[in-house]
Amino acid sequence: MGHLFASYILIQYSPTACCFKFKMASISTLLSPDLSCYQEENCLQQIQDKLNKLNQVLLKYSRVAVAFSGGVDSSLLLKSALDTLGAGNVLVLFGSSILLKPEEISLAQNWLTTNGYPKGVEMQVVDLQPLAWKEFVSNSEERCYQCKLRIYKRFREVMEKKDFSILLDGTNPDDLKSKRPGLRAIPELG
Repeated sequence: MGHLFASYILIQYSPTACCFKFKMASISTLLSPDLSCYQEENCLQQIQDKLNKLNQVLLKYSRVAVAFSGGVDSSLLLKSALDTLGAGNVLVLFGSSILLKPEEISLAQNWLTTNGYPKGVEMQVVDLQPLAWKEFVSNSEERCYQCKLRIYKRFREVMEKKDFSILLDGTNPDDLKSKRPGLRAIPELG
């Protein structure tokens, strides 16, 4: 089965411009990175327009898995996927490890209930043991790349068992401005 790893670069709040900036990578440039709005009434409409475009893109896939961390970007992506495709067409993948605080794990695992989604949404908690991975504990410059690659390979295994072939990843636009070796793993898996 072919796999499509769709990396979404979702939102960035700009308080000085009173709006959100959207970017999308790997699928299309529907969500322009150059959104500038200086009047509040235009801002809300432009944000809604961007969300509508995201939802139109999601409709093309019909069934998706979402790499979910519990953070803002993956939460927005998950909400959009659930609202657009419905509970039975979205698989939530959460990688749990000793590196996360118990509060972070709890927040992520309770996100669906906290946000009013029905029990029909499947969240698969994938147990990860990064301290047992030689490439992780060696602490090389490639650690983030190796970690992301291993996590997404595990996600892909879970997806295949559940007949999902598309993995969505919410990434912050600021991640693209700095050295982020882990981002290199996403297109390599596609």
